Amino acid sequence: DQLTALSTTAISGLSNAALIGMSDAQVTALTSDQISKLTAGQITAFTGSDLNLFSDAELQSITTEQAASLTATQLSGMTAGKFGVLETADVKALNADALSAMGTAQIVNFTSSQAAALTGAQLAKLTTAQIANFETADLVAIQPAAIKSLTPAQMKALTTSQVAQLATAQIAALTGTQLASMETADLSTLSSVQVGALSNTQLVSLSAAQKEI
Repeated sequence: DQLTALSTTAISGLSNAALIGMSDAQVTALTSDQISKLTAGQITAFTGSDLNLFSDAELQSITTEQAASLTATQLSGMTAGKFGVLETADVKALNADALSAMGTAQIVNFTSSQAAALTGAQLAKLTTAQIANFETADLVAIQPAAIKSLTPAQMKALTTSQVAQLATAQIAALTGTQLASMETADLSTLSSVQVGALSNTQLVSLSAAQKEI
């Protein structure tokens, strides 16, 4: 095929219209080298369905600049399995608003490494349904510096199972506002070790009802 035989230099010169017009067979035939040489603007020409045609190696050849330009439509169109192979640096580069368009099935398929790469800005943009669908192993992998960006609504969305598995470093990083927004049923699941991670500054933010637990 003439298109897939193009050099990496030549393919980076293709217009978005030419990329949009590619058939499934042509998309499938692209190489990792060719994909990595596309500009950030060119990568937006592919639909989520097109990205699903990329092999795992091709998806992992995407650069952080390309990842940062992926749109909400593209991310929401990717299968959970395909999203799960994105490299952590690319996940960290994803646009926060685009991430919030992802389905809960994709959130469930996050790897712990991908969850650990999420920034506070990205976390704060996720929907409450997305937060509630993080697997506990992935939620525990989120960096304490990032987890303190969760909004009160997101904190309320955490399930008791998720709260029970939070790491002590994550508990210690929570703000008073975050703790005050937690449901009493969730707070009651905290272990003595988790409670021991709370500071006096955090404890004074709890309501009288929360302190009685």
